[in-house]
Amino acid sequence: MGDLRTHSPGCCSSSPIANPTYRTVLRTSSEYVKYRQVKEAVITNRSNQHAPFGDLSHYPTLTRAQEIALADRSRAGRQAEAQLASAVASGEVISARDRMALKRTIADGKVARDEFVTCNLKLVISMVGKKNIRPELKQDLMQEAAMGVQTAVEKFDPTKGFKFSTYATWWINQAISRSMQKNSRTIALPEDVDAEVRRLHNYQVDFCCEHGRDATEPELSKLMGLPIERIRKLRLWSEGTSSLDDLVRSDEGSGTRIGDIYVDVAAEDFTEKVDFRVIAELVAEELAETASLDERSVMAERLGLTDGQGKSLEAVAKKKNLTRSQARTLEEKAVNAVRATRRVRELQSEF
Repeated sequence: MGDLRTHSPGCCSSSPIANPTYRTVLRTSSEYVKYRQVKEAVITNRSNQHAPFGDLSHYPTLTRAQEIALADRSRAGRQAEAQLASAVASGEVISARDRMALKRTIADGKVARDEFVTCNLKLVISMVGKKNIRPELKQDLMQEAAMGVQTAVEKFDPTKGFKFSTYATWWINQAISRSMQKNSRTIALPEDVDAEVRRLHNYQVDFCCEHGRDATEPELSKLMGLPIERIRKLRLWSEGTSSLDDLVRSDEGSGTRIGDIYVDVAAEDFTEKVDFRVIAELVAEELAETASLDERSVMAERLGLTDGQGKSLEAVAKKKNLTRSQARTLEEKAVNAVRATRRVRELQSEF
């Protein structure tokens, strides 16, 4: 076994500890105090929903050099842990000095990993805070998102040139999406479809790790050997469902049931319930005043404001040469802008 002292702070002492254990090594190191401080910061403070990770004010934003240093220490710790586990499994005899060096490296790697995670928890709070969900659910969602940061730390490779915050944002979004889908899916997918959805997710993760961006539908189609239409269906099925009793909350904190504002444009008797022409004219006027050109274009296709034929989000995205996510974002911005106008609020109160 090679000399591991360059990776292990404090391992150059000439008086080795007899039969050192992981906890003994930690307690004899000044890093133990730092390790406990970081661990305490990650523990959820349930009594304060606005500070679920404790006080993060003394954890500054990391510089690029600090990110690289922490990533290197964390990776060295994982490598040392794998090396020690392999030696134990194979029955290889390790000297007390080398065993202590490995354990010091493992301990230092865990300290670096936890510090790396904790210094990026502000990003978690910011991203979860933007989600339109009930306050009582945000703590659990923040815990899931924090696991996304930990995954990002473990997989981060600074040699690829990505900023950690950019890389971590993707993993946080994945953790948030999985958590929200898990909690919102009320209709179970068939077992074979669910397996395909998970396989699609794995390909998306692998592609992002390799290229630093999301895979396009043609790229996923080629990787999985499936038609693009099948890829689109799998992505659609992977999305969660919403209850009509869920609340859409405004900035003022009030809420409206989704069922109260949802309109099934495919219903055969829709035109018998309301004068669609009047509503279309009103929405078109409000869009012209509040929405951008791209938002108006997407909503015009979605609601059929030009030809009276509403289209699915996928059809609109394909026609406008957008991804489904881009089309949905434009639609949401336009809907939120129109919903906030006085005339639309008055119209909602009449139905």
